[in-house]
Amino acid sequence: MNTCTKFILALCVSLLSTSLVAQIPVSDIFNIVINNICIIRTLPATTITMNMTVPQAGKPVATVVNANTYLQLTSIAPLNETRKVSTIISTGTRPSGTTLTLAVSPCTSGAGALGNTYTIVLTMESSQTIIDGIGSCYTGIATANGYKMTYTWAADIPNYSLINATSGSNPITITHTISLASEDSPWIDPLLPSR
Repeated sequence: MNTCTKFILALCVSLLSTSLVAQIPVSDIFNIVINNICIIRTLPATTITMNMTVPQAGKPVATVVNANTYLQLTSIAPLNETRKVSTIISTGTRPSGTTLTLAVSPCTSGAGALGNTYTIVLTMESSQTIIDGIGSCYTGIATANGYKMTYTWAADIPNYSLINATSGSNPITITHTISLASEDSPWIDPLLPSR
């Protein structure tokens, strides 16, 4: 065997042994956890003041509209489950002879399963759904991100005779609750109409 053949044979054996060593696998093990998340807030986080006035003699009190509030949320839902947001007047009393309506606009920011929105007349008797079908999603955190909430306070014309002037503000609290199955995580949004 000549020197060249010996060199080629030695090179092949060297490459083969290197190749065999390089094929031994090494593994890293990860425990990956995605938490069940459902958190909400409203912006701006300030007291809302609504005043009923009369534009001129002979007219009913004017309807008052506040469309400056946005509900923001982050949700990571379990497989095949959705969440909803429900709302109720939790403390205080809506002034007699008036109605307080909440209209929720669809979320146009963020991403994911952002659900469906509704308009309700707020009551003290029971929670009502304002958003349902929420899956895994987020709304964004900028000032105008999320579900726009429009509050409308108006005279209930058939019951106009029940409206009474108040000596000061009539504080009420609106509570929004996001829930999944029997799990509740309330967040309180103060709404303080005054006269």
